[in-house]
Amino acid sequence: MVLLFKNRCFLYLTIASFFRFLGGYSLGFLSATFFIHKYPGNENQYAYMSSVIVIGGGLPSSFVGGYLSDRLERRFPNIKGLISGVGALLACPFIFFTYIYQPPFWWAIGSYYIAYFLAEMWYGPAHAQINNLFPS
Repeated sequence: MVLLFKNRCFLYLTIASFFRFLGGYSLGFLSATFFIHKYPGNENQYAYMSSVIVIGGGLPSSFVGGYLSDRLERRFPNIKGLISGVGALLACPFIFFTYIYQPPFWWAIGSYYIAYFLAEMWYGPAHAQINNLFPS
């Protein structure tokens, strides 16, 4: 364990992952309450669409992020960090649109899906970077 945290890159990646998970879990945990209170009568639609967003947005996003990082790593050695950071930043306007602007229900669901897809691109590159740091 000490060996892992002596590696600066791993330490920074762990700290960044902590904050990314903090934001992601906060949105995930609070989204149901937000959608149920803001859009009463759409509880069933939200329940179904939430699972579509998590599975249909998160899984492909991780694959796309990992694929892009593997594909572009030779030309751009820092691409793993860029995909992670840029994906999170690109998700911010969609999060703002969903939770601050508060459009009609289906617009909010669509925006939440896009935000989720963009924000979760960090997962694939982060795991690939750990494998690069500590090959098995």
